[in-house]
Amino acid sequence: NFRILKKARVIISLVFFLLISFLIIDFTNALSGKLIQGILYTQFLPSLLNFIGIAALAATGFIFIILLNLLFGRIYCSTLCPLGTFQDIIIRLKKPFAKKKKFRYQRSFYFLQYGLLAVSALLLLLGLITPLLFLDPYSNYGRIAANLFRPVYLLLNIVEITEIFFNKIKVSLPAFGRPLKHLLSPSNTQNELPPLLHRHSQIHRLKEL
Repeated sequence: NFRILKKARVIISLVFFLLISFLIIDFTNALSGKLIQGILYTQFLPSLLNFIGIAALAATGFIFIILLNLLFGRIYCSTLCPLGTFQDIIIRLKKPFAKKKKFRYQRSFYFLQYGLLAVSALLLLLGLITPLLFLDPYSNYGRIAANLFRPVYLLLNIVEITEIFFNKIKVSLPAFGRPLKHLLSPSNTQNELPPLLHRHSQIHRLKEL
């Protein structure tokens, strides 16, 4: 049973991680509005801010997250939070190269946890959203994905678009009955360009007359 739960948690966390990552790096609006709303519904701060803005039932995701954590523990951090999943991936990739360490039991730093909670609540009550974003895990992962993954995604799209563009030019653009590639080849440049220049000069003279 424990193994089944672990596999289910891993699958769900990867699904949310990939969807949220694509939502952040995508610039083509490939995802539908309903899907975007569904993704943001499961993120605490975006859902809370949306609820403050419109006060609708569709923006009560933060209440759902609170109830889940009260019933099942820190399920948001281990399953729904993209930053938590990203940390798990980094630890997993690092594991074969890292030295094994023996971890000892340490008491929880309750003063730090509740201190950050109090600061977050105070910032929210004062309407200071920008400082609050630096404490939100979803916002922190958004900055990581935007600066780390988005340039790679843009570069891959630029390379693909450029390749498609030049392939279409080679196939569909003839030049005087011959492919453009044939015209620009070094072996044909000397033979092709003089007649073209001669024709151009004749046309220019006729226009002057």
